[in-house]
Amino acid sequence: MDRIKYLKWIAEESPSTAQQLVAWLNRARHYTPDMKEHQAGVQIQEKGIVVGLRQSTNRYHGDCLTIHVVRLPEEIQNKGWFKSFLKLCCESNPWCDVVIEDVKNPYLLSFCKKLNFTV
Repeated sequence: MDRIKYLKWIAEESPSTAQQLVAWLNRARHYTPDMKEHQAGVQIQEKGIVVGLRQSTNRYHGDCLTIHVVRLPEEIQNKGWFKSFLKLCCESNPWCDVVIEDVKNPYLLSFCKKLNFTV
């Protein structure tokens, strides 16, 4: 699915964040570093949830699934949404690692350590 079809699909069907993640990963695995889409990444949204994803980050050599923005509505914060999303990211990731950049959450580091992520 090319970018235009992807955007049209989002506008017409309002897919879940999980569906958007999997669709983007299926597209992104074919990107090369010289492609604009490789650097731009994607922002997925659903019902006030916003997640920014890229397939690279400055402190990692090569492709990886990078989560660089996470905004959740207050009513679902600390209710397991991010843990479930992160699990899906790890299971669906076509590259070796999932990298979480600073998403301005003071609890994120301890959360990741508790889940045995390498920090």
